[in-house]
Amino acid sequence: MPELTDAFLNKLAGQADAQAKTSQFTEQARDDCLVALLQGLRSQRHGAGETVASWEQRLRDNALQLAAGDSNPLLSPTLQMPSD
Repeated sequence: MPELTDAFLNKLAGQADAQAKTSQFTEQARDDCLVALLQGLRSQRHGAGETVASWEQRLRDNALQLAAGDSNPLLSPTLQMPSD
């Protein structure tokens, strides 16, 4: 068991900070790669890309209906907050 000196604790904190920065970069790179992969699949309408393309088409269709003057009220989800 190492002795808990100030030098040891500073070294440990520095390593933890460096690892946290690396993790954030890695997560962002992973997310960027997943988005690029889904975009490629979407352009070919293959696998998960078919699902993404269908979802985007539904969004466009709904936006067109709203823009066309649909006078029905927008429905939003309801959420009940418990009282303290």
